Amino acid sequence: VCAAVVKGSLQALVPCSIIAGAIFLFDSMESSRCLTWMRITMKKITNDHPVAEVMLIGWAFHYLVEGASGFGTPACLAVPVLVSMGHPKVESICVLLVFNGFSAIFGAVGTPLWFGMGLAVGATEDEQVSIGSKCATAIAINAFILIPVVVSLLVDRADVIRNIVFIELSVACTVIPLFTIAQFSAEFPSLLSGLISIACTATLIHFKVGLKPCERRKSGEGETVDAGQGQTVADAEVGAPAVDEVPAAKKIADGVPEADRDLLASPTVVDVALRTMPLWLTVVLLIITRIEDIGLKEALTEKEPLIIDWKLGSLGQLTLSSAFVIGLSNILGAPEKIAWSFQMLYVPFIIPFFVAGSATLLVYRGELRSSPKQILGGVARRMKKPLIALLGALCLVELLRGKDVNADAPAFIIGIRLSEALSDAFIVLSALLGSLGAFFSGSTTVSNLTFGAVQKAAALNLGLNYEALLAVQGCGGSIGNAVCLSNIIAVSTVIGVENQEGAVMKKVVPIVAAFLVIATVVM
Repeated sequence: VCAAVVKGSLQALVPCSIIAGAIFLFDSMESSRCLTWMRITMKKITNDHPVAEVMLIGWAFHYLVEGASGFGTPACLAVPVLVSMGHPKVESICVLLVFNGFSAIFGAVGTPLWFGMGLAVGATEDEQVSIGSKCATAIAINAFILIPVVVSLLVDRADVIRNIVFIELSVACTVIPLFTIAQFSAEFPSLLSGLISIACTATLIHFKVGLKPCERRKSGEGETVDAGQGQTVADAEVGAPAVDEVPAAKKIADGVPEADRDLLASPTVVDVALRTMPLWLTVVLLIITRIEDIGLKEALTEKEPLIIDWKLGSLGQLTLSSAFVIGLSNILGAPEKIAWSFQMLYVPFIIPFFVAGSATLLVYRGELRSSPKQILGGVARRMKKPLIALLGALCLVELLRGKDVNADAPAFIIGIRLSEALSDAFIVLSALLGSLGAFFSGSTTVSNLTFGAVQKAAALNLGLNYEALLAVQGCGGSIGNAVCLSNIIAVSTVIGVENQEGAVMKKVVPIVAAFLVIATVVM
C-alpha cells in the first residue's frame, strides 16, 4: 500500500509537468502580446458577425488551445474575448464550457488517453488509438446535432437557422480532421484539427460561405437587440458591400488598450509567422518527436546508458539516463517490485512547451509585459490546486488498480460487482460515471484514471467490447467538464461573474444529458 502511494505521488509529475508547461507557454504568449495580436486578428476577421465570432473564437480557437494545453485554459482565454465583443456573460460561459466538452478527451496533447487510459487500464498505443477513434466518432455525431443548439444560447435562434450551413461547415472543418487524425494518433486530434478548423473557418467567413445576415444579437437573459448597429452582417445581401465596416473597425479599435493599438496595423508575412510562432513551433516540435522514423522519439526515451544509479535505502533505486529519463525501481522493496519512470524530454513539458515559450520570450524580449521570472512565479502559484488534486487522484488510482489490474485489485472487484448487479444496464451508467469523475475533479484525465479500470472490468465481465465502454467513459469524462463547479467558478471569476453557478447549470445540463445519450447509443 505504501509503495503504491509513493508511486501514485510520483506519477502526478507527468500531468503536472504538462500543465506547468502549457501555462508557461500561454503566459509567455500573453506577456509577448502574441495572444493579444491573435485576439485582435480574430475580431477583425469576424467583422462583428455574432455567429462568425462564436464559431471562430468559441469553437475553432478553443479547439486548438484545448489540444495544446487543456485543463480549463480554452474557456478562460475565449470567454473574455466573446464578452468584449458584446456577447452576454453567463451565456458565453455556458457555450465555452460545453464546447470544451467536445474536445477535452484529446486535450493537453491527448493526456486523458495516453496517460489516463494508459495508466488506469494499461492500454497499449494501439488500444489508445482505438479508444480515441471511437470517441472521435461519438464527438463528431454529437457536434453535428448539438453545436447549433449550443450556438443558440448566444445567438438568436432565427439567426442560427439562417446560418446553419455555415455552422455545420465549420463543425465539419473540425470533426472530419479530428476523426481522421484519431485513426492513427491519440495525441494530435484536438491540436491539429483546431489548427485546420481556424484556417478553414476563417476562409468560410472571408468568402461568406453559408454566412447570412444576422438581424438580432442577444445582449442578456432573454433579450435581443438589433444587429444593425456596427454590424456588417445587417446587409440584406451576403455579397453586398459591407456598409458598416467602418463602425465595426472602430468598435474593434475602441476595445483595444492604447498600449496595444500598434497591433491594429495590417501585419506582414513575417509578423504573422512570428506572432503565431508559439503555436506552430509547438506543433512542429510535437510532430518531430513523435514520428518514429525521424529517430528522436527513441533518443528521448532511452533508459540507458545511466549517468546516475543511486541506492536510496529502502525507498528504492534511483536512476537517470543520458536522455534524462528518471526512474525509481523496487519502491520500498515491495514484493511486486513497483517501479516508476518519467521521460523528461519526451513528455510534453520542456519539449515543446518550455522551448516554444522561451523562444517567444526571446524574440519579443523588448516588449515583454512580464519578466521570465514573473512568469515562472505565476506558473508555480497556479500549479498548487492541480498538484493537490492530481496527487490525491493518482494515489487513489494506484490503490484501486493494484498490480496490473488483477483479480484482487479493488477496481476489478468494483467493476465485477457493479456489472453483476446492473447487468446490461451498466452501459447506461458508464457515461454517467465518466461525467461524475469530471464533475468532481474538473479533469477528463482524472476521471479516466479513477473509473477506467472499473469500466474495463465491467465490460469484460459482461462480455462487451471494453474499448467501446472505455470510449463511453472518455466521452462522459470529456463532457462532464461542462458541469464541473470548479470549472464554472474559474471561468466566471475571469470575467467578474458571481453567484451564477445555478444559472449556468440550468442551461448546460440538458445539453450534457443529450450528449451522453447520443454517445452511449453510438457506441
